[in-house]
Amino acid sequence: MLRLLDANVFITAKNTYYGLDLVPAFWSWLETQARLGRLASTDLVYNELKNGGDDLANWVREREDLIFHIKSDPPPVAAHVNSIATWARRESYEPHAIADFLDCADPFLIGAAAYLRCVVVTQEVPSNSRRKLKIPNVCRVLDVPCENTFEMMRQLGARFT
Repeated sequence: MLRLLDANVFITAKNTYYGLDLVPAFWSWLETQARLGRLASTDLVYNELKNGGDDLANWVREREDLIFHIKSDPPPVAAHVNSIATWARRESYEPHAIADFLDCADPFLIGAAAYLRCVVVTQEVPSNSRRKLKIPNVCRVLDVPCENTFEMMRQLGARFT
């Protein structure tokens, strides 16, 4: 099953445990998995990452077609984003939380995963707060599987030796 990666998968890996200079095997593994059709991300995640002015931004720009090729604008994706907004209002999320969530790549990542029947990969964790929508909470509502980077790596059999 295809996995769609959230921006924080790349950012957290770069800033912590899998720095581009520290564990290049992780980044090569991502490329290999993308070539095998096992993982990808969206054009909007690409847009969030490409202008970072760092090594990650350079890495992302060089792999736009390989990894960030899932489009965020098909009508079925928009329908899922609308259902997310309706659900969030019904669940009494604060208006600024809904606006912030709808103004980033996250709802489109989830909408694309729902449309394409993919797994979302994120470092976010569920929360009961009404001040911020979290990807795992929204995925649960749309019945979209969600896992973190380490779960993805285990599921795809990653091994760095």
